[in-house]
Amino acid sequence: MKLGKLSLVAVMALGTSAFAIDNVKVNGEAKVWYQTSETDGTTTASTNGLDFFEDGANSMAEVALTVGATADLLPNLSAGVRAVGLTTLGLEKNLVGMVPAARYDTTPANSADLDAGALNDQSWVRELYLAYTMGKTTVKIGRQELATPLAFTEKWNVVDNTFEAAVLLNNDIQDTTLVGAWVGKHNGSGAFANGTSTNTTVVQGGKFSTFGTDGAYAAGAINKSLPGTTVQGWYYNVCNIADAYWLQADAKLMDNMVELGVQYANMAPVASGAKDTSIYAVKAAVNVANSNFYAAYSSADKAVGSTVNFSNVATGDKSMIYTSLGSIYMDGEHT
Repeated sequence: MKLGKLSLVAVMALGTSAFAIDNVKVNGEAKVWYQTSETDGTTTASTNGLDFFEDGANSMAEVALTVGATADLLPNLSAGVRAVGLTTLGLEKNLVGMVPAARYDTTPANSADLDAGALNDQSWVRELYLAYTMGKTTVKIGRQELATPLAFTEKWNVVDNTFEAAVLLNNDIQDTTLVGAWVGKHNGSGAFANGTSTNTTVVQGGKFSTFGTDGAYAAGAINKSLPGTTVQGWYYNVCNIADAYWLQADAKLMDNMVELGVQYANMAPVASGAKDTSIYAVKAAVNVANSNFYAAYSSADKAVGSTVNFSNVATGDKSMIYTSLGSIYMDGEHT
């Protein structure tokens, strides 16, 4: 009897045919990150007198590899999966003393603390979702990225935070997108994860935990009826923590040479003694000779009895307020 050998490509083709899976797209990305700094004086015991390229907390490195795929399972039904792996390549105690992402352990014993386990290899599934489209309405359920003004996936770090959510998008109204979402869990390392800003995007191991205390609802509308103008409004209910709304209008004039924008947002914490906090911001930009000249101004109330602010509630880090988006100095600051 002769045994035949099937290549991996042939096996995948048979599986695709058997289950009628179409339009399969495989994707991947590799990212290498290294940073180091020099510290003089006595900032903290861990950073006192550290020089460039030492193997302490001032030198961070990580390699991230992500692989994923999307496919059409049935008419109007698609799926996506994406996994990530992190490693220091064994450079700790030599060139590396810390990692830029996934370094905080949120277990009760180690909440908000740097944990040595962050130097170990880590991996998790960052996306795993089903999406169904009927007419001009799409429902996406599962682990996914989000892009809303107060809760969003950040792309700047070696690895990105994601959410476990159910999102509905509808475009039946001309030039308008309506959005409704329920967010149950996330893996962001932010104010709602451990009570402080960590500037590290995700928690150790990409562990997903309840968003806030009991999840959150969001609803939004984005309208582009006016030429060159986008108007959007959002409402959030982070259960038992705060209600919030966000209003924004952006316009491009004179063949996109001039950009104008205005924002207003309000937070209403439910904590006893906490007061509402609001913020407004304006921007103006001119594009001339392949250069962009940008000016922005924002003003916020002082929060009383609450740590809630207008940064990304999933990470406590980046902000969509104009003065954060357009400023190196304000990048990563609470706004």
